[in-house]
Amino acid sequence: MFCMNYRMSCHPNGVAGRSDGRVYGTWDFKWPQGYRIKVAFQEWNGGAVDFDTVRFVPENASEKAVIGTARGYGRLTRIVECLASRWLSGSPNIRFEFDHEHRVATKVTARNCDNTYDVLVSLSPLPRFQPRMVLQIGGAEGAKPAKYFLPGSELGRYAQRVDYGVPTTYLGKRRYLRASLEDYFGSQEFQHWTIHEFGHVLGLVHEQQNPNIFPRIHLKPLDQVVAILRRSLGYPEPPHGASRTLVDGEEITKDEVEEELSQAWPALPGNPFCDFREYGPGVPIDDTSSVMFHLYWARLLKGGSEDAPPVYYSKPHERDLAALQQMYPGRKTASAGARPSRKRASRRTVSGSPARG
Repeated sequence: MFCMNYRMSCHPNGVAGRSDGRVYGTWDFKWPQGYRIKVAFQEWNGGAVDFDTVRFVPENASEKAVIGTARGYGRLTRIVECLASRWLSGSPNIRFEFDHEHRVATKVTARNCDNTYDVLVSLSPLPRFQPRMVLQIGGAEGAKPAKYFLPGSELGRYAQRVDYGVPTTYLGKRRYLRASLEDYFGSQEFQHWTIHEFGHVLGLVHEQQNPNIFPRIHLKPLDQVVAILRRSLGYPEPPHGASRTLVDGEEITKDEVEEELSQAWPALPGNPFCDFREYGPGVPIDDTSSVMFHLYWARLLKGGSEDAPPVYYSKPHERDLAALQQMYPGRKTASAGARPSRKRASRRTVSGSPARG
């Protein structure tokens, strides 16, 4: 799930500055080639959690070095770095820089925020409503309430439009998931959402909205899609005869489903921003070989079983890595085996730098 509004008029030829250090929008959500995306974490605001018991198995020596001897919330933020950095295994010309020490307060304004990041990650349980920055006609920006019934992220450098102090990526536990926070952070679902959302951070859109596949896919009727999503996410059913709108305002609406699922991404003539994966005639319409497909995609297709198991990814598919390499080509890596020092990993770590391969 990503947070965006592409029905807008904005600055097509560049990024205009704002007085608070953030920027106005641009159609180009891709980061500049070779850019180092600075990632910060919001302070924890989800109650008592034993982060040291969260299950995570590093895949390699580099991930072991990142985790190091970290404890508490810092261990969880380093798990996020390990998962996000799995996008960089193909050596694209883009990098991450994670700050694990300077946490951003949950209630902060641009005036008292340490404005040194591009992306702000929240790991606290998902909020019911959160302001979202949206470009209006003519380039002006304003906030509107946004609901988060699944983890979500701003797309690429759209994150730079969001006010400092407001998260741009949400990875917290969804409200109706029946699991403890410790179990959630150690689950396949958390790993999947972290990798999926950092795909959005890097500028990858939903694969089901790829205009190269969209004419070939067929979803169930919209009302049925909404009902399947509600059941899949554990939403309580309203009392018999009651309105479909829940009293807490967390109803999944048709507009949200259309924005996330049933509308193709606009394929603009000569569009330099989207490097969409091509689909040959041999690729079936129920293909889910991408972490950027919706988690319950197989349930939503016509003819698909409503009980089809979700497809979890613990790392990007090779086709995802190829798509990212196409977006950010050409980075040269140093010899294998070079690693950051432990001191570096304990504070601010750079993922995807030549030193880490």
